[in-house]
Amino acid sequence: NGVMKLIRAAGGDITMIAVAREADSSYSAGSAFLDKDVKAAITIAKATGEALQKANTPVRFLIEGIVANENADNDFEPNTATNGFACVVLGGTNPDGHASVGLALARAAKYGSHVKLGAGSNGALTATQMYIGSTPLEEFVGLETLHDVGFLTFMTRPGAAGYYFGRDNTCANDDFRILVHGRIIDRAQRIAAQAYLPFIEESVKMTSDGSIEPADAKHIETTLDQALRTYMGEQISDCEVVVPVKQDVINTSTVNIQVKVLPLGYATWIEVSLGLAASL
Repeated sequence: NGVMKLIRAAGGDITMIAVAREADSSYSAGSAFLDKDVKAAITIAKATGEALQKANTPVRFLIEGIVANENADNDFEPNTATNGFACVVLGGTNPDGHASVGLALARAAKYGSHVKLGAGSNGALTATQMYIGSTPLEEFVGLETLHDVGFLTFMTRPGAAGYYFGRDNTCANDDFRILVHGRIIDRAQRIAAQAYLPFIEESVKMTSDGSIEPADAKHIETTLDQALRTYMGEQISDCEVVVPVKQDVINTSTVNIQVKVLPLGYATWIEVSLGLAASL
């Protein structure tokens, strides 16, 4: 409820929200590795994200992965939660079980929607020490597994000082399994929604068989395409806007538009083949 009020008060300008909590002393987080309310927050974030997407004010969530019992084995895999609107941030700058969602939000806000949180060109984070629970990141056993099951957490890189975000995992295993894909499609939606405003309640010419006049369809396509290319530019590889002429606008008062975005590719892994050669 607080998030919905915040979105309305901001006029839909908010694109990302970090959710964290300092619970009352009487609160019981459960005996599992993660605070039991983390799963509940993911469920609520999905419903909220879907509602905001329908309203053309899409938002992505960074949910604090609070460690409740670091002696317990983790039994939760975020990438099975079918929620590409949310990430579970795990790990923080203090050894208290909390997660630095603010750090993730700051890194996301500092760079464009197309830039991954762990982009090497942006350098290390300012944090001087990271923990999972009360364990220093370097000493935590099973860190790679946490990345693999879908947590958005931290890592060190050989030959480089400091800490970096790993894969910007979301709570999904589909096209929106990484945060950058969600942020790019959200940006495309907002731009397209602004671009088609002049066409709302406007007329389109129809042909004798009830189809949209091709010239009118092309005009809408060109308008949206130009807007996407102007405002997204180097953030995407390509885009395509299609207005099918075969649709029943007269009876439905609805014009269907298809917007396809080709994202950038990302070098999450780099494989190098090494070998000795007698000559080059």
